[in-house]
Amino acid sequence: MSQGIPRLIANLFSFVFSIFIVSFIGSEVFSIHITAMLATSAVFSLVLGLALQDTLGNLFSGVAMQIGQPFKIGDWVEINYENKKWLGQIQEITWRSTFLTTFSDETVMIPNKTIAQSQITIFSDQQKPNRESATFRIEYNQIWSMLRHPS
Repeated sequence: MSQGIPRLIANLFSFVFSIFIVSFIGSEVFSIHITAMLATSAVFSLVLGLALQDTLGNLFSGVAMQIGQPFKIGDWVEINYENKKWLGQIQEITWRSTFLTTFSDETVMIPNKTIAQSQITIFSDQQKPNRESATFRIEYNQIWSMLRHPS
């Protein structure tokens, strides 16, 4: 907790607290019947929850990742989800998705719901993945002569 509370969690707490205060003031000061509003809002919440299922899944996975902090920005990770594999460095973690930069300098956006359901390998500084490449140039005439006259 030396970094403080993540902004997303603070905003969610403020939102829930505001709804509680508004409903209390509405019932005590203006004599609004909260039970009728709750029954109507339960049906509305069900319809809205079904419509926003993926978005809410990403949101709650993002909150869980912010609380648990399985990895941080700058870590190298390998994420295995079903038959897909991503290997890269964490660049950004938002409420909806996590951004990786791969070895080929491509930015990949992975939904947090997918990451929450994946097997994740986090490499330490000593195990940092390494990739090397080399370019060889051979003239076409040399290849053609090797194919025509194998030794």
